[in-house]
Amino acid sequence: MTETDAASIRDRAQHYIRTGLLDTDRDTQHFAVALYRQLATGVPVSRQKLAALSSPEPARLESLISANSPSTVDYDADGAIVAFGGLSLEQPAFFERR
Repeated sequence: MTETDAASIRDRAQHYIRTGLLDTDRDTQHFAVALYRQLATGVPVSRQKLAALSSPEPARLESLISANSPSTVDYDADGAIVAFGGLSLEQPAFFERR
């Protein structure tokens, strides 16, 4: 990761904490709850599935996803969401049993 990438992520995270963490509209709340519920089933969440559950138009869904800090959303190789806001389907290496 370059210094520019790190600065961009840091800036977006700071912006999210200052303006978006607690100040959410109904679309954002509906999106987040739908995503948490789907991740809780243990299966990656595709954008199509998320759109069907949270009902925004495709452009609005993309804006809801991108409004989150990059450190709060992670994707699998197919582009499905596997982590959001601290809930992850993937087990970090430091938690693996040996």
